[in-house]
Amino acid sequence: PSTANHRLLTSVHPIPQATWIERLLLATLMFSFGVTCVHKAVTDTLLFLLQPCHISAFLLIVVMVWPFDSQPWVPRLLLNIYYYTLWGAILALIFPDLRDHDMFLEVFNFFLEHSLDIIVPMYLINNPRYVTLPPSLNMALFSFFLYAAYHSPVLHLFSLWSGFNLNYTLVPPACKFSRLPWPRLTLF
Repeated sequence: PSTANHRLLTSVHPIPQATWIERLLLATLMFSFGVTCVHKAVTDTLLFLLQPCHISAFLLIVVMVWPFDSQPWVPRLLLNIYYYTLWGAILALIFPDLRDHDMFLEVFNFFLEHSLDIIVPMYLINNPRYVTLPPSLNMALFSFFLYAAYHSPVLHLFSLWSGFNLNYTLVPPACKFSRLPWPRLTLF
């Protein structure tokens, strides 16, 4: 409780009003997540909402709508954990798997959601409404551990139970990415 990071996470300071850019990003992120939910519901693949990129979008929405007068350390911690795991969205944009994206706006929304998963935190990192901790190996390792703990037991169990290839836990993606020497480790 006496570390610099703890003091930053629990600090009390005046919170400025959200800018129109922040509101626009939040509305766009909520729209994109809503479209994703509709697509998954229509195709009866709601379990795919458990994939890290969709969880990331939901997490960013939670961070942006969290009431700052109620336990402000929660969105601050979530956002700082997310900073170390946003590389997943970058990989999804570099190696998109669009084989089953055939519904109206589905391909567009894939790129929109993953782009927002990168753009929103880049905006929030310099926004005075949010606290960004200094780079830290401990925070990076903690974030990676949480991501791996979610990916391995949770996604693997749901994949085995449902037969859905959630975040490629059952079969590597069918792209050049899967030809790398260690595609499984890269997914972590």
